[in-house]
Amino acid sequence: MTTGLPGAGSHPMASAYSGPPLLQNSAYVTQWTLNPWVLGVVVVGAALYVAGVRRLRARGGTWQRGRTVLFLSGLGLFAFVCMSFLGAYERTLFWPRAVQNTLVLMVVPMLLALGAPLTLIMQNCSERGRERLTRVLRSRPAYLLGFPATVSAVFLSTPFLVYLTPWFEAAMRSDFQNEVLRFILLAVGYYYYWMRLRVDPVPHEYPHMVSIWITFAEAVTDGALGVILMWGSYKVAGDYYTALNRPWGMSLHDDQVIGGGAIWVVGDMAGLPFIGALWRRMFREDEQEAVVVDTLLDALEVVQHAEAAERADDEALPEGHMRPWWETDPRFAHRFGTSSPEAEN
Repeated sequence: MTTGLPGAGSHPMASAYSGPPLLQNSAYVTQWTLNPWVLGVVVVGAALYVAGVRRLRARGGTWQRGRTVLFLSGLGLFAFVCMSFLGAYERTLFWPRAVQNTLVLMVVPMLLALGAPLTLIMQNCSERGRERLTRVLRSRPAYLLGFPATVSAVFLSTPFLVYLTPWFEAAMRSDFQNEVLRFILLAVGYYYYWMRLRVDPVPHEYPHMVSIWITFAEAVTDGALGVILMWGSYKVAGDYYTALNRPWGMSLHDDQVIGGGAIWVVGDMAGLPFIGALWRRMFREDEQEAVVVDTLLDALEVVQHAEAAERADDEALPEGHMRPWWETDPRFAHRFGTSSPEAEN
């Protein structure tokens, strides 16, 4: 199919090109593509989530509106990055697919995880269903999957495997493998943010400060991949892009340099809201723990006052002062120059 692109007549193989037109100006707005798989997941996911919220509220439960907004925003962003110009050019230029992959791996699943879908499922389950899910979360395999080193290893290794192995080129050449790659990235990202943000129940708990330090270390690794793609000699899917015979736009080298920079910059920018979410979760948990501790201390003070009242003698004590137990115990009172109630009587 001949596209009649600018400069097509100057390229001997231009007639073999059948992709979208030159990406410039209005093409960023007008070039869209329909992805039935993505659209189906988005529509079904949104419908199930909204139905779950309505069912929970109908039963008298409560659900934060912010969680619903975050989850639906994640689905909306997933549809946008897969069906906007990023999706239309995902198999023509490297940099749009690099941006798309980074957003699908690092931003879309973060929004979905903040929507707490597992919590919504558990609150709509029967008691028996919640017990089963809890047993799964407390199982040994789940514990190993939730260990911080495991989570980071899976998340950090995935982009390297995608771009530095034949995996990426295989996805570009096959519609099926292309969709498999897309949803694997989404699943890996969701697994990561589920375990790290811990909005939903997780099999392994650890301090949020650990997550913050891990995030800073991961930012260095993200930058390393960008540097390799920008200044390394390896060409990602070089044979595939050469065979496209694209008669317009930047060279393959420049395309990969921009894509590597996008992975670096977008990845680091995505880390900022993640760190913000971690700090917020950490402060919220600290506040909740402080409330629990204050309640326990208040209860302990009541018990101590009750016990002191039972042991109190007729001697008046200053207001707000509680006599130590050893001063009223007849076995030890004489050692501190005080008399026991029995002796006074």
